[in-house]
Amino acid sequence: MRPHIMPTVLTLACYDNTDVQDARGLDIDHMVPLAEARDSGASTWSAQERQDYANDLGDTRSLVAVSARENHSQADQDPNQWLPTDPGACCRYIEEWTVLKSRRACRRTRVK
Repeated sequence: MRPHIMPTVLTLACYDNTDVQDARGLDIDHMVPLAEARDSGASTWSAQERQDYANDLGDTRSLVAVSARENHSQADQDPNQWLPTDPGACCRYIEEWTVLKSRRACRRTRVK
């Protein structure tokens, strides 16, 4: 007999405000992509510092569950090149981006 599994809806208000019923439709995204962090100063960090950044669980804003579609469209772009498709998420995204870059002492991108 197979166990009964209750479906769960995950609401993704972070980038596109999409409801996803299957976790396979989600990606775990770095709010500040690894390539962007590297271009902003992480290239001078030690291997341990880069690993700590990539696996940062110390700040709930660092790694976020997003739809795979939004994650792929963002790629490694900064806020001047990409913003969430949900207009209501743009200010929060830019604010969290800025806080996270400051937290790790990365050079901040000037957002237009």
